[in-house]
Amino acid sequence: MTGDIEMLLHVAVRQGIQEAQELLENVIWTKSKPLTTKRMGSFYKH
Repeated sequence: MTGDIEMLLHVAVRQGIQEAQELLENVIWTKSKPLTTKRMGSFYKH
């Protein structure tokens, strides 16, 4: 029983980490997007 619980915990931790990484990537992507568009806009102004 304890082995099964440990396996489930490991899977849950892995999935949690994957989800956390995906969320972080999404946050970084959305944060970096406006920066790039602002840079592009200022670049075109010059």
